[in-house]
Parts: sequence; C-alpha cells; structure tokens
Amino acid sequence: MKNLDILNEVHHGSLNEDEADLIFDSIIESEFSAEVASLLNLTRHEWTAKAQGANWRTLASWRYSGWPENCARCGKKLNYLDFGWWVISEGETQILKHIKCPKVIENI
Repeated sequence: MKNLDILNEVHHGSLNEDEADLIFDSIIESEFSAEVASLLNLTRHEWTAKAQGANWRTLASWRYSGWPENCARCGKKLNYLDFGWWVISEGETQILKHIKCPKVIENI
C-alpha cells in the first residue's frame, strides 16, 4: 500500500474531508489497518487527535498554522507534544483542553 500525506493533501485542497474519510476508512478496513498512521504520514500527536475525533481540516490547520498553545478550559499553557489533552468539539470548532487542568495557586 502506498503512503499518502493526507494532511498535506487536505491543506492544499487536493482532497476534501469526505475523500480523506474514504481513504482512511479503506485503510482501517484493510489488512494494513495497524499501519494507518504511518501510511497517512500522521505523527503520534496527529493520530491521537484523529482518534479523539479531530477532523481532517482541523488537523491540517494545526500542522501548518500551529497547534493550540493554551487550554480552552483554564487558559494555561498546553504543550501538545506532552500529550495530556483532549480534543473537544464546540459546534464546528475543535479545541484542546487539558485532561486535568493544573491547579491554580492563589496568593493569600
């Protein structure tokens, strides 16, 4: 099976989301399902986000324009490379939130 940089294709408009979904589904339903992330040239972080429900357009945007840097819940720094986040859908928008937001230490 041939490798495809699916997010690059979506980013440049060579594939729309429906077409990307069809390719994804065909790999998942094939004997190559265990290799889906590498066949689509997805990083561990992109694959994790996809598995949590991120759509292709969002993933392409995050790859080429930058991943969110702050938690959408608490506003604190969120380093996507460290994992510890969830993809959350709010309407058409997908955001990242800490799995467990850091505690706020207040000066007394």
